[in-house]
Amino acid sequence: MAILLYGVILFNDDISKKPGYLLFSTPQSAAQIICTKLLMTLLALIGLFFVFFVLIGLDIWLVLARNGTSILAMLQEIDASITEAGIK
Repeated sequence: MAILLYGVILFNDDISKKPGYLLFSTPQSAAQIICTKLLMTLLALIGLFFVFFVLIGLDIWLVLARNGTSILAMLQEIDASITEAGIK
């Protein structure tokens, strides 16, 4: 969500501040400029999602390695605790 907000703030700066007039004075149409900015925001969002996914995976791997357990044992323990609580 923060990435999308950041993209909107950058686009607002391009429209309302002095360097923005250079962007819209190029031979590109306004629709192409807006679509490009949306595409770059989407790519940044996907890139950050990938980085966070890798970091979360690395964190889980390090915790499991430190405890000497496997992912299967951890999932069985979670399943057992859920079953004990009466949640199916």
